[in-house]
Amino acid sequence: MIEEATELLQAFARSDLEPIGRLCADDVLLVGTDKGEVWQGRSQVLDAFRGAFDLQVEWAAPPRLGPNWLYGEVVFTAGDGSITRARVTMVFRAQLLAHAHYSVAV
Repeated sequence: MIEEATELLQAFARSDLEPIGRLCADDVLLVGTDKGEVWQGRSQVLDAFRGAFDLQVEWAAPPRLGPNWLYGEVVFTAGDGSITRARVTMVFRAQLLAHAHYSVAV
């Protein structure tokens, strides 16, 4: 599950649609950090991420695992070098992403 989560994390950060389409369930629910960033269904996620982001991302530490879920803190780096730390929770069903939630601690 860590491999799939890491591949998805990087795909979302770079708007790489192939792994997003392959690793998300048809009814995936994705919640981002900004107001209005809620996408339901693989086709809506793919439409929203097409060309949207070009970021680098890495786990800040190894993610915690549970049955069919994972939680970790990540570091996003933009092209100008600015850094954003975020928390990510992913839930998998039948080895596909069913739900992901990104948040920024304030």
